[in-house]
Amino acid sequence: MRLLTITEVSKQLNVSKERVYDLVRSGLIPSVHLGRQLRVSQEALQDWANSGGRALPGGWRMKQLQIESGLQRRQLSDPESTNSSD
Repeated sequence: MRLLTITEVSKQLNVSKERVYDLVRSGLIPSVHLGRQLRVSQEALQDWANSGGRALPGGWRMKQLQIESGLQRRQLSDPESTNSSD
C-alpha cells in the first residue's frame, strides 16, 4: 500500500491542495494521520475516483452563497457604507 501526500493527491486530481483538504475534511476521500502529517491511500483514492467520486456538499454554489451572505451581513451592519456615493 502506498500513501500519498496531499500535494501528490492534488496533482493526480488536478485540483488545489485546499480542495483536497476540503474533500478529506468532509470525509469524501478517506485519509490517515501519521503524527501531524495527513496521507491518502493510493488504492482508496483510486477506488473513490473509479466509483465516480463525489462532489463537496453544495459544490461551487455553496461557496458563492457564503460570499453573498457575508456581503449582505456587512451591508446590514453598516448601512452607511452602501450610501457612500451621496
